[in-house]
Amino acid sequence: MTEALLDRLAQANPIPEAAVVELNAELQTQTLALPRLSPESPRRRRTLLVAAVIATGALIAGPALAWRFGVLDFSNAEPAPPRVVKEFETLSRGAPEGMDPGVIAGQTRRAGDVAGHILWVAPTKQGGLCYEWSEASGGCDRLGTVPLGVTWATGLTPAGSQPSIRIVEGFAHARWVDEVEIELDDQSTAHPRLIWISSPIDAGFYYYRAPEGRAIEGVFGLKHGEVVVDEKAPR
Repeated sequence: MTEALLDRLAQANPIPEAAVVELNAELQTQTLALPRLSPESPRRRRTLLVAAVIATGALIAGPALAWRFGVLDFSNAEPAPPRVVKEFETLSRGAPEGMDPGVIAGQTRRAGDVAGHILWVAPTKQGGLCYEWSEASGGCDRLGTVPLGVTWATGLTPAGSQPSIRIVEGFAHARWVDEVEIELDDQSTAHPRLIWISSPIDAGFYYYRAPEGRAIEGVFGLKHGEVVVDEKAPR
């Protein structure tokens, strides 16, 4: 099993997104044994050195491998403090019938930060997610069936004459989307960094602020380079 795992690591560069979580799990449960090679040959000594480097990296991997390939292991993420857990609990408290997201507040985790905003994420009872950016906004997808979540925020242009969409944030479910593209009012595009999180979340989260003087026209969800869902900025 160990030899097969090393072969897969060597052959996949970068490792396909779909295999990252599986490889990460294998690395955390296996003990890698170095091959026994005769010290007589310099070539064999070099092979042994390479194997040792790979094995050392694998033994310390776990979260490190996940970080390298952009996927955070949800189970190893930092638990949210009581204050944040209570905020997530309020999402269900007093919700109208059919509007309760069913968030599992006690499993809220810190997933990273962008532009000074901390991302908090929690699963729901029905396989979805809830999230919140500190000092910003957030939302829920109770069933985990929304391919691309988008929240728009307005601001004034430098001239102050016309409100426009200046900030977007949201999530992309890995089942349908592997990249997010943002279209600006000058027809240029941007690809925000996605914070990918493993099961039970299985989604990537983004927060993007347009450059000064620019407005956001639309957000697109891509899969293998093809647009599969698009959202146009509200007028």
